[in-house]
Amino acid sequence: MKHALAAIAMIALAGPVLAQSTEELAQEYVALPANQQMMEDMFSGESFAAQMAATLPPQMNLSDDQMQRIGAAMAGAMAPLLPQMEAAMLEATAQTFTVEELQAMIDFYGSEIGASILAKSPGLMQTAMARIAPAMMQMQQQVMPEIMAIMQE
Repeated sequence: MKHALAAIAMIALAGPVLAQSTEELAQEYVALPANQQMMEDMFSGESFAAQMAATLPPQMNLSDDQMQRIGAAMAGAMAPLLPQMEAAMLEATAQTFTVEELQAMIDFYGSEIGASILAKSPGLMQTAMARIAPAMMQMQQQVMPEIMAIMQE
């Protein structure tokens, strides 16, 4: 009986020791290959060139070579920020999600289908933003006089 109580006590005490914190799980989540690839892709020359292309005024036409050079310049300038991006993502992930949510994300995004979805998500957002960019630019031009008036108050 003494041994059974001791075993139960050890199991009860071991539970919290075995449980991972949100920080540990966030680190595991951010370290998933799909997340690492997503961050690398975000900081690539191609990504920066696509972002630039989406924000250019319609009348400005740049060659593919110019866009590639702009993307490469931005990627080179931004590369030192990648570790900061990873640290910010780690901190925000730990603060945003619960242990249960993090474990579910690790389980799902660690799977083949989850990794595929995660890998496609940034491209989806870029495509959607590119499609709405002209309307956003038009809206910004329309609201700019109001913004300037407010700033001059």
